[in-house]
Amino acid sequence: KTVISIKYPGRILEQGGQNLSLIDYVIERDKLGDTKEGMLEAVKRLAKVVGLSLPQDSSFNTLAYKKHQERASILADAQAMFVYYLEHAPEAKPVMEYLIKERHYSPELIKVMELGLMPPKEELHSHLVVVKQHSQEQVEAFISSLSKGIGSSHRLSIPYRSGGSLKGFKFRAINPAIEPKYLNTRGLPKAEGFFNLTAIRGDKDLVIVEGELDSLHATASGFENVVATGGDSISPAQIEDAKRRGAKSFTLCFDNPPSDKLKQALDILSSSGLKVYVATLPLSSDAKKADPDSLLLEQGADALRRALKKAQPHYEYRLQAIITKYGRLEQEQGSLEPKDTDRLLEDVISLALSIKE
Repeated sequence: KTVISIKYPGRILEQGGQNLSLIDYVIERDKLGDTKEGMLEAVKRLAKVVGLSLPQDSSFNTLAYKKHQERASILADAQAMFVYYLEHAPEAKPVMEYLIKERHYSPELIKVMELGLMPPKEELHSHLVVVKQHSQEQVEAFISSLSKGIGSSHRLSIPYRSGGSLKGFKFRAINPAIEPKYLNTRGLPKAEGFFNLTAIRGDKDLVIVEGELDSLHATASGFENVVATGGDSISPAQIEDAKRRGAKSFTLCFDNPPSDKLKQALDILSSSGLKVYVATLPLSSDAKKADPDSLLLEQGADALRRALKKAQPHYEYRLQAIITKYGRLEQEQGSLEPKDTDRLLEDVISLALSIKE
């Protein structure tokens, strides 16, 4: 079987055989030779299929390209090993129990989200070098990007994809007492693009959530264009990358009650030139917090769809937050003092001046 998967665009997966990029596949299929000229000819043939004209660049670095392709292949093989370990390794039991009993994920959902278990680093090294026959140098460079704690305190693996490519991994601790909860492979380019971002589909609205698991769970539940910030804040580069990929508007779907992260995100996105909305997730009667992941588990996909459908323009959301703030103060004091009234007016005017659209 030859498989092209939406999870690995640009790669040909020969079951029982090789895992090749489209370019390497054409080089091998057409016997073009492992040279700069062969590589460029393969690119030309692929470009012709989709009607693209190639730039004339004599500075193309074949060696750098090969290293890039080798790293991409190492990441793909490591990800496959992580998924296998979570399903079959005896030491995966605590992590599976955490996912099933505490996060209430089904085994099927875990597979679709492509969650995995980090094996001992020695076994990972041996598998990549001996079994998959990657270069010792490249494998050791990848292993060295796994910081202390990855494989011991942090074993649950989350593939970090952006722009359709696997960039690296995040690893989560399942013990709530361990901080930080997440560790990343070193050099993970989080600021360059949103987590889980591919080509924008459907109505071109990009939904931004806080957590990677929120994003993966929503995607596995049939939602399109749901990405995560990938870090503590949104970067201008992430916004520009999303616009290049087709985003026409942004909807923030952060945890409820909101934190300072929401205000920071609104400050950055409001200058993007696109429409920005805010979705407020419903709190159940006994819950102190709501996030997309828990809402999907407790109330299902329709509840998240309703929340996204009711999203407010960012300025209406901010105005309501101002009114709520001073309304609460008025209730506590019995009335607003003159200084409170002045601050209320200043906050409203400041908001009005910040509205670009």
